Amino acid sequence: MINRTFLIGAGIAGAVVLVLGIFFFLGGKHSTPGTGFFGRIANGVSVVTGTQTPEQMAAAPEFAFHRLEIDTSRAQPEACLVFTRDLDISGHTHYEDYLTVDPDTRIVVRALDARLCIAGLSFNATYTVTLKKGFPDKAGDKLFEEETVPVELRDKPSLVRFAGGIVLPRDNADGVPVTTVNIDRLKLKIIRVGDRLLSQIESGTVDQTTLYSYDESQLEDSQGSVVWQGSMDVANVKNDSVVTLIPIRDILKGKPPGAYVLVAQDAAKAKSDDSSSDEGDSGELASQWVIDSDIAITTFQGANGMAVFARSYASAKPLSGVKLTLVARNNNVLSTVTTDGTGRADFDAGLFNGKGGDEPVVVMAYGSNGDFSFLDLRRPSFDLTDRGVGGRDTPGPIDAFLYTERGVYRPGEIIRATAMLRDRVGAAVVAPLTLVATRPDGMEFARTTVPGQSLAAGTATWNVALRNTSPHGRWQI
Repeated sequence: MINRTFLIGAGIAGAVVLVLGIFFFLGGKHSTPGTGFFGRIANGVSVVTGTQTPEQMAAAPEFAFHRLEIDTSRAQPEACLVFTRDLDISGHTHYEDYLTVDPDTRIVVRALDARLCIAGLSFNATYTVTLKKGFPDKAGDKLFEEETVPVELRDKPSLVRFAGGIVLPRDNADGVPVTTVNIDRLKLKIIRVGDRLLSQIESGTVDQTTLYSYDESQLEDSQGSVVWQGSMDVANVKNDSVVTLIPIRDILKGKPPGAYVLVAQDAAKAKSDDSSSDEGDSGELASQWVIDSDIAITTFQGANGMAVFARSYASAKPLSGVKLTLVARNNNVLSTVTTDGTGRADFDAGLFNGKGGDEPVVVMAYGSNGDFSFLDLRRPSFDLTDRGVGGRDTPGPIDAFLYTERGVYRPGEIIRATAMLRDRVGAAVVAPLTLVATRPDGMEFARTTVPGQSLAAGTATWNVALRNTSPHGRWQI
């Protein structure tokens, strides 16, 4: 037995030495002087696989087409031609003039370093791209002869995707939308998460649309419970996105209100329940958090504490008798209050001085018939970043407003400016006010200081006379 093991090991070692010797020999023909042992091995691998390192591409003897890269993960497929030299990315070279595509297709090309990427192609199609003689690189070197490149595009990869965490009005929802690509059937699972777990999850988790297999197992086995699982057919339009509503209202009928995680995957790729195989912890699953409730929570926080309002999603009317619990990061209950006839309840300001584990992070609401909802206090009050609205920074105890009667002036005219000083609540402020006018080159043109007692309701006016020789450009006060 020992001799047999020794012979097998010696055979494997001999094969490895033989392969390395071949790579070392081939690498010596394509290496630069001074290349070490591992450098020659890498060169040998490049010779066999047809790939090149950046150093090899830079030392290539001539400008030539190197390889083809296909990307079918985008909404439209893209084929990138990789060359041994960088291309002209300035836009001055119209590379479309140096290409022909068969069958004839309207394409859009873009140069990126040594790549020329072609868009406008179709999934599941085969093309022949011809590089014409004279195709140039960035330095002006050209292809000496015409070259033909076959391009074969596969189908778009299958996809399951949700839009993000939502609040589902308990009595007014048709379903949860899911987007699929090249999928005929979905495997679905709904996990109910305990209310006290919500203070332990990271802020923004309810917005996540993917869940790793390991995290899904932890959620199912240790943090929640599976309340339903099954499958559903979806329409399949080849290589196109399809949106389907999952009838979660019917699925959750008879289930208690609360927080649920909806997990979906391609039924064709999902392992069966009786399978002993393991896909590993790296697999990603499409997931969506769903809050099934009729309680809408709104909070207003100020120097005297936090006011919480509870209303009905169905009728928008205030909800009285809703128990509100303020929970800290360490999962301890800091305070419990109940909404009055106007749907309002207040938490004292001192509760929000806690640090570390005592910091309040979640407000939980418990209504009639087991209704439940929550609000994560770690989230921004208004998040408009996805709409391109950055907002205005908090000015501090005193805010200044400045405006002119119009925005465009000619040399020799008079700029009539009005300035106002206000506090946090918009009341007039009495304080000295200095105004400085600067020219387009940044040099100071004029300055004035208005005493505080001269301000009329915190307001001052200033007339700035421009000279006939005043420069054109952007002036500032």
